[in-house]
Amino acid sequence: MNIYELAFASYIYSGIEDFDKTYKDFLTRIKNDPDMSIKANRQALIDWLNDWGCRNFYIKYHELASKGLYEWYQEYGSYLPERTKNIWDFKLSDLNTIQVLYDSLTIKVASYAEDKNGNIKTNTFGHTPSSKILFALRPKGFIPWDGEMRKVFKYNYKITSYKDFLVKVIDEINELRISCQKNNFELKDIPTKLNKSYATIPKLVDEYHWITIARKCEIPTSETLKAWLKWNS
Repeated sequence: MNIYELAFASYIYSGIEDFDKTYKDFLTRIKNDPDMSIKANRQALIDWLNDWGCRNFYIKYHELASKGLYEWYQEYGSYLPERTKNIWDFKLSDLNTIQVLYDSLTIKVASYAEDKNGNIKTNTFGHTPSSKILFALRPKGFIPWDGEMRKVFKYNYKITSYKDFLVKVIDEINELRISCQKNNFELKDIPTKLNKSYATIPKLVDEYHWITIARKCEIPTSETLKAWLKWNS
């Protein structure tokens, strides 16, 4: 991935979805303080998960999900990396701890549902919401993924765990760093360059994944862009 590909995907992402608005609303509600011991912050996070399409967080069970999130945070919150730590600074020991955080979060109960035979089904937090929760708590260190992404990463790169996924993302960010240097700016300048000062590098990479994988949108080649620009007359 180079900076052009990231920029194009981020531009398309902002144009076709309102996820940026809901994310900024979430940051406003928690006053940029991801402390999950605060009930209002947990509710803001669960509402944001609903906005992002996490349907297993049924409204009637929000209190249950909030309780599960609180219990998890009390037990594992101290193992979260520092808020200022970037994903590319993680060591192997950090990644191993993160996998424990992720796995322990996925099994928390989000809601219950009754099937057509009257049997009660337990809906856990699961993989996609858990990755989004970790991202919400540490947006510089974590990145979300969804079902379609997991299929592609497993098929193309043999990625079977969240830890493996983070390793791949770190590799992608290192590619971005080289691309930025070739264009005479630094990795940390990307959000400002893309007019997204509120976004972290992992968030922007997630936008690229979502556009290119979940929405299967191919990034146009430089030759295509040159052809389009000729029409601007």
